[in-house]
Amino acid sequence: MAELYSLRACMVSHLPAAAFAVHVMRCVQAELIQLDPQAVVHVDRGDGYSHLYGETQATTFSILLTNA
Repeated sequence: MAELYSLRACMVSHLPAAAFAVHVMRCVQAELIQLDPQAVVHVDRGDGYSHLYGETQATTFSILLTNA
């Protein structure tokens, strides 16, 4: 488990904040669709934030990740 945190720390130190936020959201999106092929998952980007939202396993969700 410690290796995952090291990899994440390496990635965040080499990517701009906006690019890292998009990477995290795409990973979460891929995992949700893998767990539930019927999932509806959207990613929107704005100035300083990424928004992941949709529905999976009959549950609506919304996650906001800011660049800060």
